[in-house]
This record gives sequence, structure tokens and C-alpha cells, in this order.
Amino acid sequence: MSNHLNKTSRLEHLSFTLALALGLIGAWWRTLTIPSPMFDSSEYQINIPSVNMVPTPNPSPVFIRELLPKNAITPTVHSPTLVRLPNGNVLAAWFGGSREGAKDVAIYASERNSNGWSSMKVLANRKTVEQALQRPIRKLGNPVLTIDKASRVWLFFVVVSLGGWSTSAVAYQISKDNGQHFSLPRLLVTSPVLNISTLVRARPLNYQDGSIAVPMYHELLGKFGLNVRIASGGRILSIAHIGNLRTAIQPTIVAINSQQAIALLRRTGIAPPQVLWSRTNDGGQSWSLPQASNLSNPDSSCAAIRRFGGGILLAYNPTKQGRNILSLARFDHKQRWQHLHDLERGQDQDEFSYPFLISGPAYDYTMVYTWKRRRIAYIHFNEAWLQTLP
Repeated sequence: MSNHLNKTSRLEHLSFTLALALGLIGAWWRTLTIPSPMFDSSEYQINIPSVNMVPTPNPSPVFIRELLPKNAITPTVHSPTLVRLPNGNVLAAWFGGSREGAKDVAIYASERNSNGWSSMKVLANRKTVEQALQRPIRKLGNPVLTIDKASRVWLFFVVVSLGGWSTSAVAYQISKDNGQHFSLPRLLVTSPVLNISTLVRARPLNYQDGSIAVPMYHELLGKFGLNVRIASGGRILSIAHIGNLRTAIQPTIVAINSQQAIALLRRTGIAPPQVLWSRTNDGGQSWSLPQASNLSNPDSSCAAIRRFGGGILLAYNPTKQGRNILSLARFDHKQRWQHLHDLERGQDQDEFSYPFLISGPAYDYTMVYTWKRRRIAYIHFNEAWLQTLP
């Protein structure tokens, strides 16, 4: 009888502990996903550049394509990112190594000025990240660069200690000197359970209060997008689910105005291979259920940005399988997508993927993407060039 009572007592204690833990986790999650009423609504307004101006009359079309530097120790490169620095230069970063997920993979960067691209430099590798975070690191991936309203350059990237990409966490580093030097890596705490299964890929946005909206996504026991709002010091202010589908990852967010934005997502699984999209009308606090667009996409990352004069410019793979074609499309806010131009078209085994797109002050656009997994490609074009497309 005594043993039976002890077992019963232990089970009751375990059940109570588990219930308490789940309750605390739920309370923690609700404090992040539901904004506090004390905050002014302006803190959730998305800061967007003045990109609604009409382009200058008759500018000359510009289109430039280049391949970034590489070295012998990075036969495989992937997932590039790009940011425009206050001095007008652009800084690109990507991961490279013997293969994706290998122990020798590091985050590399190169800066482009009027003389071309600088030599590659390492921004983060397994050893430096392990030392800074005081935890084992199996692999690194998916760097994302952005610049905040204080002109600091942020580098976000994915780290994995155990398991695969679905057990990832997100680390970040900050530079106060235009990306010349970065702080030691720190972890973002995005989940109360072991802080796992959060990844980053797409271009962040700034809010008017100086915080950053970082598109992220979750992969473990369900796949969905996240809009993670981060304070200037690295503290997470809120986390909002982008829809409740379980097959939508890697959101790229485009602000329409201070309250409205559209998120374009990569559809995974066995569902029809199409680009998904979701909308927010409250500055990213809540999102509609993702819907399928009329654009095909073979379970691959896309990139989008607000276009000069209105609408959205999208870079994506337009096929139902394979990544051998990389194209541009436009969206006119009436839920109509139109194919514009093929940037790359290769053999079935070729890959042109993971575009990252930003706009510039001269009605121009700059993009980097993976070129056959061997190089990072860079293109620069302006609105006048887009106007020449049929």
C-alpha cells in the first residue's frame, strides 16, 4: 500500500509540475504574441522609406551582373544577404564551406565600393560562436544583414547545437562601424522550450520606435512564419504568428504603409507548389491565413520589396520543381501577380536560388542570390530598366 501511495504521489507531483510548466510557457508565449495595452500603437508602425515617388524623367536603364569573390576552401556557398551601408557601399554575406551543414561552414562577407568587391572575410565560424555562446555548435547557416535607425549593422544567423535545421536557434552580432567589426555573438531567446526551432532568412524591417521586425520561421512539429519584433538592445518585444498553416516558412515581409504589410512565404510539403501570401493591417501584430498566389514555386525561398511608384517586386523560382530558373514578378495590390523577366535560366541540374533584394536611393534595386551553389551572384538594376521589360 505504501509503495502504491508513493507512486501515486509521485505521479500527482509530476502531473502538477508538468501542468505548471505548461501554464508558465503559455503565459510567456501570450505576453509575447499579445501586445500590452500600455504601448502606443505608433510603436507597431512599420518605418518605410519614401519609395512612393515617381521616378525621374527618362533615366537611363541600368543592369549590372557580377559574381562575388570566393576561395578554394568554400566549394559550396549559399543563402546570401545584402545591406546598403550609410557610406553608400553594399555589404554582402553568405555561408560557405565544403558542403551545406558541414563543420567547416563559416559566415563570409565582402564589401562593394566604387572599385569593386573586397577580399572575403570571416564574420563568424563554429569556433568563435562556440566560445562566445559557451555551447557546442554543429553548424551555421542563413545569415541576414540589416541596418537599424541608429545606423548599426546587424548580422543574424542560424546556429545548430543538436539535430538538424529544425532544432536551430538564431544568433546575432552588431557592428557600429559599417560592418568592419562586429560584437561577439549572442542568442535570441525565441522559445521557452530549449530555445530551439527558430530560423531566419529574409530581410528585416525597421519600426518607427527604433525596434526591428525580423521575419523568422519555425520548423519543428509544424512549419509556420513568425514576425519577431526586437528592441535596439536585442530583447524580444513580441512574436506574432504569420497565419496558422503548417506548411509555410521563410516569410519575406513588404510594408505597404505604416500599418499594412504583405508577407510572401515558401510553401513546403506535398501541397501544390505555389508562393503563399498573408496580410497584416495592424503593423505586424496579427496576420491573415496564408493564401496561394497564382505563381508557381518549387519549395524555395523568395524575396520581395516595395516598388518605386507602388506595387511589389518579387524575385522567385517560377517552376513547380527544380531551381534552374530565377525570375522577377510584380504585384499590383489587387491580388494579381504578373511574371516580368527571367534573370537566370539553366539546365535542370542548375540552381539559382535564395534571392535577397533591397532598394536604393536612386530608384534602383540590388540583389544577391546563390549561383549553382558555387558562387554568389550580384545584380543591380533600376526602375528605368524594369520599365523596358515587356
